[in-house]
Amino acid sequence: MSDDDAEVRASAVKALSKIDDPRRIKGIIGALNDQSREVRIMAAFSLKPEKDPMVIEAFVSALNDKAADVRIIAATNKDLHEEIEKGNFREDLYFRLNVIPLTVPPLRERKADIPLLVTHFLKSFAQQYGQKPKKMSKATLRSLIEYDWPGNVRELKNSIERFVIMNPTDTIDVKESLSFKGSRTDYSAYKTLREAREQFEKDFIVKKLQENNWNISKTAEDLEIERSNLHRKIKSLGIETSA
Repeated sequence: MSDDDAEVRASAVKALSKIDDPRRIKGIIGALNDQSREVRIMAAFSLKPEKDPMVIEAFVSALNDKAADVRIIAATNKDLHEEIEKGNFREDLYFRLNVIPLTVPPLRERKADIPLLVTHFLKSFAQQYGQKPKKMSKATLRSLIEYDWPGNVRELKNSIERFVIMNPTDTIDVKESLSFKGSRTDYSAYKTLREAREQFEKDFIVKKLQENNWNISKTAEDLEIERSNLHRKIKSLGIETSA
C-alpha cells in the first residue's frame, strides 16, 4: 500500500466513526472508489457522527475489495428453455450460467452403468455398516437393469442401501429385490404411443418372466402366445434373460 493509499484509508476510518446515516454509505463508497484522492478525502471528512462500529467495519472492507476468481456449477432437472418460456427462469441468468453446458442422461438411458454402480454401493454400504460386502444374484441384477429408475442414481443408491440393511444373507436374491418397484413407469412421459406401448409390453413380459423364474415355456403359456413368438419379443425389446 502506498503512502497516499494509507492516508486515504486512515481518513476514511476516521470519517466512518462519524457516520450517522447508513443510507449515505453507498454514496460515500462510490466517492471513495470512483473519484480522485482529493475528492475522496473531502467526502470522507464531510460525514456526520455515528456510533455503530459495524458500519466502520463494512466501510473499511469496501475500501479493500479485491477481485475473486470464482467458478459456479449449477445443476437442474428442468428444461430451462421451457422454463424461460413459461417465465419461471430468467433468460439473462441462463446466459450468464450457460458457459460450458454438460448434459447428464438419466439412468434409464445408460443402463450399462448400473452393474458398476451396484458394485460401488455394495462396497460403500458394507464399509459404512461394518459388514462384509454382500453379493448380488444375477437375477436380481437383471431386474435392476430392467427397471427405469425415475429417481435416477439416488433411487438406485437408496434401494441398494435398503437391500443391504434388510437382507440377512450374504447374497441379495431376486425375491428381496422385487419390493424396490414401488413406483411404476410413467408411460405418459413417452413422446409417442409406440414408445409407450413398447415399454409397457417390455415391463409386462419381464414381470411375467420373473414370476415364472425366467422360464420361457411357462411364461409363454401364461401369456397365451407361442414360445417362438415370446423369444422374438424378448429379442426385439432387448430383454436380457441370460442366467
